[in-house]
Amino acid sequence: MRNITISVITIALVTFLMAELAVAQNVPLPTRFDNQPFDIEHYTATLDLTEYKTKFVTAESKMFVRWNSDLTAPTFPFHLRGLTVDSVFVNNSRTAFEQIGTPASDTFHYEVTTTKPVSKNQLDSITVFYHGVMTNEGGTSPWGGVHYEDETLYALGVGFNNNYVSATQHWLACYDHPSDKATTDFTFIVPNDVVVASNGLLKSTTAIPTTNQHRIVWQMSNPASTYLLTFAVGPYTTLAGNTKSNQNVPYEYYVLPRDTVSSKISYSLVPIMVRTFEQLYGDYPFEKVGYVNTQRGAMEHQTMISLPVSVAQRKDTVNSTAAHELAHQWFGDCVSPVDFSHAWLTEAFATYSEQAWAEHLFGHEQYLKTVETNARTYINRTSKNEGVLPLYDFSRIAPSSNYPQTIYQKGAVVVAMMRAICGDEVFYATLQKYLQEHAYGTATTDDMYQAFKGAMGGLAEKFFQEWVYGRGWPVLKVEYWEGFAGPIVFITQTQQDKFGSFHTLPLGLRYNHHITGKLIDTLVIMSSDTLMFSAADITKTYINVGSSYRSLVEILYPTTVHDDNADADIADSTRATVYVDDSKNNAKVEFVTPNIYSELIVTDSTGRVYWRSALTPETLQIVIPLGGMANGAYYVNITGNGKSLTLPFMLSF
Repeated sequence: MRNITISVITIALVTFLMAELAVAQNVPLPTRFDNQPFDIEHYTATLDLTEYKTKFVTAESKMFVRWNSDLTAPTFPFHLRGLTVDSVFVNNSRTAFEQIGTPASDTFHYEVTTTKPVSKNQLDSITVFYHGVMTNEGGTSPWGGVHYEDETLYALGVGFNNNYVSATQHWLACYDHPSDKATTDFTFIVPNDVVVASNGLLKSTTAIPTTNQHRIVWQMSNPASTYLLTFAVGPYTTLAGNTKSNQNVPYEYYVLPRDTVSSKISYSLVPIMVRTFEQLYGDYPFEKVGYVNTQRGAMEHQTMISLPVSVAQRKDTVNSTAAHELAHQWFGDCVSPVDFSHAWLTEAFATYSEQAWAEHLFGHEQYLKTVETNARTYINRTSKNEGVLPLYDFSRIAPSSNYPQTIYQKGAVVVAMMRAICGDEVFYATLQKYLQEHAYGTATTDDMYQAFKGAMGGLAEKFFQEWVYGRGWPVLKVEYWEGFAGPIVFITQTQQDKFGSFHTLPLGLRYNHHITGKLIDTLVIMSSDTLMFSAADITKTYINVGSSYRSLVEILYPTTVHDDNADADIADSTRATVYVDDSKNNAKVEFVTPNIYSELIVTDSTGRVYWRSALTPETLQIVIPLGGMANGAYYVNITGNGKSLTLPFMLSF
């Protein structure tokens, strides 16, 4: 009996382990990354689109698969949605395949079982032959997938409401998950009266003898996530004047003949956009800058951006939509999210880049206006329409979607706040390093955190917890009190029960000094639930304004004025404020209630001491010289009589 029992247990254990292995090799959710035993290095596909007006395709997709380990009989998954699989070959041998799940599933795919063992680093080809009428994500307002509109057939790489997100599987047999990036070689067979725009460089256009068709070949030498692949078929013309960048990269615009004049105007500043973003983020990372006008969009397909016809027809040279999609070539294309839970890494930085583009064209004041517009729109409208969401791993349940406006608007303001804390030089140097380290690969939210961990000093961890992983925004109640040294501005966070406290809030302040009357225009960090400072005139005191930056914050006005002496009521509250003066040579610490401390020490985020001074009960102001201190976050640590106070401030020249 004992041996039999052991055998049963053994069989059960083996069965369990096999089941676990099968699960491990299944495709992951679109919002989750799971290591796979393979890496697709290259796609070679031929698509016969001679009947493109009906969306019908006959195709062959060959995937060159590199195995990551020795395996006995591994399975290989591929996605294809709404089309009929005719046959599958592993190398040159026809093999069986199995449908896994139903089309309603977010992980619906096909599975191929290899018939022979594979070894680590072995390269195999898996070829899928298929046909049918190409579809899209469906629903009342379909976006991702394939469309025939306005005499053109085109594909958009993601859906807004489909549970599988990436929509390339509507036309290409592929492993349709952003974590796997590959180079491509696409051949399109189409009628002679149309052309094809696609990823990479156009290699050849060859007439097919005895037919009214030609063969068009596009090749892309840099790897791309599948959601960034596209094609557009139609009676396009390419705009003249093939302007090239400093890296000798061609610019190509595919437009319908009727839109030539308006498109020339709308695309006229694209070369300047490229140079602007190169200055901020580093060299343009691909072999071509490409745009194609499509009825729907916009979508950042790698080297061939789909831009809505309606945008191209506006004759808007600023064209912030084109700038947004261009910025994706750095954020999203060159460095892609490892899965779609990290989509803010693409949309927040692309929307931030719209703000940077406005700054380049019209100056810093216009930049501030665009940041403030995004903040106000998010707080007053977006958060009410789609709920209060985090930037990372947000809910996708309606009224949210795969790409809620939160990650665009809130995300852009949060990135601007990161810039405020770091200072311009450190901020852009950090972004360039992040892009270089993850170039042509993928990244996670933690990768972005690690990049800024040093740049933001001791604020980084708390900042990401509050603004990226957390929800909401600070709501500030502003009150004015008559203190011993004149009017005291007393700011209190009131949103705690709703969203928790925010202790990494960069806050622009503008007020008149309570003694000199001189205008103070500074940026501080609100590091606790309260903030106090003295002002000469409460009617000329402004919060979240000034010449520096704007933050995601809500100010409760009208404010309250208390005429009675407030010192007793606020005795245990923050007693001092710190600001950098207009000359940028000094920081000033002012006590807004009587000083009880005995020592002041200035440190950076690592604890390195830069300056120290003794304090007496008569000390009302301390001037801190800033010479030799780099941009970044610093801390004024005040101690004495068994109490302590820490005031962060920023150098951002």
